Amino acid sequence: MSDARAAFRNLVIAGCAPDIEPTRVIPAGAVDTPQRAPKGDMPFAIIKWSDTGDKAFGKIGSQYVEVWFYDPQRTFSRIASIMERCKDVITSAEHETGADDFTLTQADWTGDSTDMYDDMYGAVTRRSTYRVAARYTGS
Repeated sequence: MSDARAAFRNLVIAGCAPDIEPTRVIPAGAVDTPQRAPKGDMPFAIIKWSDTGDKAFGKIGSQYVEVWFYDPQRTFSRIASIMERCKDVITSAEHETGADDFTLTQADWTGDSTDMYDDMYGAVTRRSTYRVAARYTGS
């Protein structure tokens, strides 16, 4: 699967700083994905990759990824600011190689959601969606 997860997560971490600490940028579906909002009232982000993408040759192609931004303090203006910085960092990146030997060739922003409230996390939330092109560059 071509996904460049490590490179993309590093870009999200860079775009979220200083408002969201790296430990609060969490991959969805991971063992450590919280069932409740992380402790504290600081914002956090969850990265959710699509199950499918446009793969021409198995390890080359694009995939959709959503970044969900949460703020337990229920401040949409803070989320909007973080989302804008993330979008700038992510869409300006080219040929970012991650620790997983995948290179994120390009990421295109495809849109943002409306303002929402997540009952499970007890926080306001919004989502940004990107189409990520990647290739395997390992040996």
